[in-house]
Amino acid sequence: MPYPVGNPYINQKKSDSQTPMLQMNQTIGTVFKVDHVDFDNGGDEGKHKQLRIPGHNQGYTVSNGNIVLYTNTNPPADFTAGTPSLILRKTGGKEIPLTRRRKNSGDSFFYLPCGILVKTQLIVVDNRQEGQLWTFGSGVTINRAFSDNCPPFLTTPVIYYAIPVGPNVGIDPNVDVSANTTTNATTLSFNISRRTARDEVAGPIVVVKFVAFGVI
Repeated sequence: MPYPVGNPYINQKKSDSQTPMLQMNQTIGTVFKVDHVDFDNGGDEGKHKQLRIPGHNQGYTVSNGNIVLYTNTNPPADFTAGTPSLILRKTGGKEIPLTRRRKNSGDSFFYLPCGILVKTQLIVVDNRQEGQLWTFGSGVTINRAFSDNCPPFLTTPVIYYAIPVGPNVGIDPNVDVSANTTTNATTLSFNISRRTARDEVAGPIVVVKFVAFGVI
């Protein structure tokens, strides 16, 4: 507040305190008009209409079991420098950038408030390529790297899903896909095969959507 701490002083006249007190009241009135419901607005008076947090370029430590919410213009591995992200942090925990995300036609990621990183990626598999003959009776293991545009898992992902979804919209019923567990936090792995020999006429190209959940 602009009102000086300790003011009014013991030996100070009321007229001496008038200016800083007026300034304080005007400032409080301005803040409430912007961020709060008006004082004379029934049962909602004094409540927040919005919460604005200035952007900073530093993190904050947390202690005593507290949880803090702040903005950071340079959150962990941020892909847009200078853009504030809303950060949630628990005592002894890592920064969780709640508003950091990416989505395009090939890959995406987002964070859950508990600290889980969710990544998805579309992988095009063509059985005409050498080493990818996933016809009936002979499946193949596909190993790919997660997109460089997505932040890495700091530990091994804990849950995987692989779903055949192409080349058209909807799940491809003629293909079996199963995600493999990996010890590498930057790569994905799955096994793919045809259900029956007749299904080969469906085409040699299948798009697989791979989903992984892991901690940051």
